[in-house]
Amino acid sequence: MRAWAARIGVEVNLRGRIPAAVREAFEAEQPG
Repeated sequence: MRAWAARIGVEVNLRGRIPAAVREAFEAEQPG
């Protein structure tokens, strides 16, 4: 699960675009 989350995070970071839904979901997966 971490693999796909990290991969998506890197891809969106490279594009410089991160949807609010994806951002919230990604942050929710992160501890704290």
